[in-house]
Amino acid sequence: MSLAARWQMVPRVVRYTLVGGFCAVLNNLLLIGTVQAGIGYMTAVWVICAPMLVIGYLLHVVATFEAKPALVPFLRYSAGILASYPVWIGSLFVLCDLLTLPIAAASIIATGIVFAWNYVATHLAFRARLGFARAEGPAR
Repeated sequence: MSLAARWQMVPRVVRYTLVGGFCAVLNNLLLIGTVQAGIGYMTAVWVICAPMLVIGYLLHVVATFEAKPALVPFLRYSAGILASYPVWIGSLFVLCDLLTLPIAAASIIATGIVFAWNYVATHLAFRARLGFARAEGPAR
């Protein structure tokens, strides 16, 4: 059995968690690195935003949902993820500015706070009944 066939047998929730976890780690590394380079966390959030939207969307297209990339699902995915930014930024404000936690700790905690939101938003973006094209293969 090929690696691709084995991957398709993995439940979607596990695939989502792996892709989401990878994106969360990459996002945190970029945020922490950008802040440590001297850019404030508010600016850093927006500097890393566009690349992370594209990376996250493409990974979910290929690995999580086995869908065909398209503009409408990307825009819906982006809207869902961006809708979590006020929570993420608010969390960073409370954790960094009010509680004076270092960015490394605050970023990880804030990411945990918005993980559930992004899970729901991503699944809504890829729902087949909303007219998104699906790649061939069984639904999971």
